[in-house]
Amino acid sequence: MKFIYTFLILTFSISLTFACSCSKVGILKGQNKSDFVFTGKVVEIKEIITKEKLTDTEKIVDYKRYEFIFEIKHIHKRKKGFNYSERITIITTGGGTDCGNKFDLNKEYLVYAFNQQNKIGWGIEDQKAEKEFMSTNLCTRTKRVSFFTFWEQLILELT
Repeated sequence: MKFIYTFLILTFSISLTFACSCSKVGILKGQNKSDFVFTGKVVEIKEIITKEKLTDTEKIVDYKRYEFIFEIKHIHKRKKGFNYSERITIITTGGGTDCGNKFDLNKEYLVYAFNQQNKIGWGIEDQKAEKEFMSTNLCTRTKRVSFFTFWEQLILELT
């Protein structure tokens, strides 16, 4: 019996240690924290692998990120001065414990995006990216479009 308790404690503590942790954000707060909110369809996915130097060591690691190209269907919020076209690229780590999003090809999403100036990832020595880009993460209200997102989209339109 002691073995079972020990196993359960270790199992749950490990999953909690490495899990992405976010607090729930309401629609209006999510909109206010975002630079660009849109509904769009994923039309292309690019996996990018770069060699990066970790901050506290001389170790060089392969660093993976994803570029999700969306065809914009509808804009719910656009920050002044933000230029856009019919497509936008959202860069993220593709999910997991670092809170990055993963999107499926040919699926529609409601995306709460923000300008990002630092590289995506922890412990990378040169944190500044070559240029500013748009990103999102699991701590935003970003989600796949479904019957239930209709009300959220309506609220976004009315504000």
